Amino acid sequence: MNDRLVGIQGPMKGIVVPLPIPLVQLGRDGSNHIKLEDLLVSRQHCLLRFQDSIWIVEDLSSANGTFVNGERIMARALVAGDHLSIGDSAFLFLGGETEGPDRVSIDEEGQDLLATIRLPVAETGGRSTATPLITAEQSVQLLTRIGLSLNSWRSLNGLQRQLLESIMSLLPPERAAILLLDPGTETPVASYGWERGIGGTEPADIRVSRTLIRMVMDDKCAFAGAPGSDPRLDGAASIRSTRIASIAAAPLLIAGRPLGLIYLETSDPSCLFGQAEVTLLAAIAGMASQPLESALRIERLDSEVRRLRSDLGQTLNMTGDSPKMRKIYDSILRAAPSDATVLLLGESGTGKELAARAIHANSPRRKEAWVAVNCAAIAENLLESELFGHERGAFTGAISQKRGKLELADGGTLFLDEIGELPAPSQSKLLRALQEKELERVGGSRPIKVDFRLVAATNRDLAELVEQGKFRDDLYYRLNVVALRMPALRDREKDILVLADLFLERFARKAGRLIRGFSSAARAALLQYTWPGNVRELQNTVERAVVLGQSDWIEFEDLPDEIAGVIPAGIMAATGYHSGVLQSKRQLLTSAMEAASGNYTQAAARLGINVKYLHRLLRAYGLKANRE
Repeated sequence: MNDRLVGIQGPMKGIVVPLPIPLVQLGRDGSNHIKLEDLLVSRQHCLLRFQDSIWIVEDLSSANGTFVNGERIMARALVAGDHLSIGDSAFLFLGGETEGPDRVSIDEEGQDLLATIRLPVAETGGRSTATPLITAEQSVQLLTRIGLSLNSWRSLNGLQRQLLESIMSLLPPERAAILLLDPGTETPVASYGWERGIGGTEPADIRVSRTLIRMVMDDKCAFAGAPGSDPRLDGAASIRSTRIASIAAAPLLIAGRPLGLIYLETSDPSCLFGQAEVTLLAAIAGMASQPLESALRIERLDSEVRRLRSDLGQTLNMTGDSPKMRKIYDSILRAAPSDATVLLLGESGTGKELAARAIHANSPRRKEAWVAVNCAAIAENLLESELFGHERGAFTGAISQKRGKLELADGGTLFLDEIGELPAPSQSKLLRALQEKELERVGGSRPIKVDFRLVAATNRDLAELVEQGKFRDDLYYRLNVVALRMPALRDREKDILVLADLFLERFARKAGRLIRGFSSAARAALLQYTWPGNVRELQNTVERAVVLGQSDWIEFEDLPDEIAGVIPAGIMAATGYHSGVLQSKRQLLTSAMEAASGNYTQAAARLGINVKYLHRLLRAYGLKANRE
């Protein structure tokens, strides 16, 4: 008798337990033959009994049940490859190497499958031929190795590659494949394939007989042998045309639901799959079914998350998938349905107006007016009239009545950008409009009812302005109901190249140019730069590169000096010309600053450039502290 259990989960994971006696009891109590340190396991949990040449597992009225292949049982005959679960522990049952038919029964429910698939090829790195004879020790070693590695792979492709690589290392198939079923339609989808001796990643056709798949699933069993060994395969044209000498297949089953199939084939008549091989393949399929289903579910969920995020970005008309931007998207969608005032904070160029538009577009007011005002772009003596309107004759030049922006926004959304620049008189009138929902035009005496949703933005610290007496505290509290801080571009590095590619496509199309993308050096420089002007600066940079560039790639020479100057040293060193140019520029800046004794104005005059531009160059070349 060479029957055994292989621990694949729990405290006995990786341990092979022989079954030398006809009665083996499992449980948490020390009196059991197999003691499991697991609180989910009862003191006397289940019994394995050898009777009439078969092993039978019996549940001993355990609290949490005994499971075979995911199904709770009271008593069940075990066959090779069965998956025995007790609490948090799981075992594979392996029968001894006895003579028998080339089939291993799997006590699960299967359904019809149809498939002709195209699979990617992975490099095997294995031998081109192998003996089909395997020992019990080899089987146990392989199962242990697979069991220990199953939980180390999160990606579906990584898990499938590991499984097929392990199979090919011991068994002699020329080709192998894992097919997974679409959970909605239960039709096979191409998943992963492996052809011995073919390297690289070019795809190869691995045709799996529809008849074979249907047969394996209908019979609820694994199959191994020559195609002629079963009359149902006589009509399989795909098998006849390829002159396959031997095939093996084992179903992947989850609680009676077909997940897919592991398939092996060879055209070498000296390497025929038999009892030992199909027993091992069935055991591998039993071990792999649950991890494969989990990996498939994770992949589908990840795909759905990416799709939803993409849809969300389109809904908000915003771009970026960094964690900070995802948090902004979530906050916008939660704030949009209400009428609460939203205060958008952040540096210039971070997309505060886009966020404000997204709030309006996803609010109940989206069909009403959207009115935007930049408080810093309007002269102080004109701003009050612009916001609140004026009556005819209110001041010199007021030849007719004018409705202000607050009136025009009635029923919709008013966006006040740079609200920190709002003069004190306008602050008082805005506060009244927010509290009383009414205003008076300049030169008027009649209150006018208004109903608008306010979204304000600023790159200044309003709390500090309040302390300085430059901003009304009551207005600040009224504005600061929902505050969202837009992240700086340097804090969302993941989005830099995404945005750059988006702008490149847009401006190249506008210019009628065919540009393939950014060179590796240009991409490195874009990632290295700190982007003090944020997304707006990136947009302007890409537009400039499209206009001035002359090749079908955007090179780092097409970027402004302050950006090209930050290209990593490793890339600079690879091009002597570029390195020399950048070193010369750096030396010019250093010499000018030294000659001016650190005076920026004098150094800029020596170089013939603007002082602000000098600051940016010094920061980009790492010659001064990065000051915001």
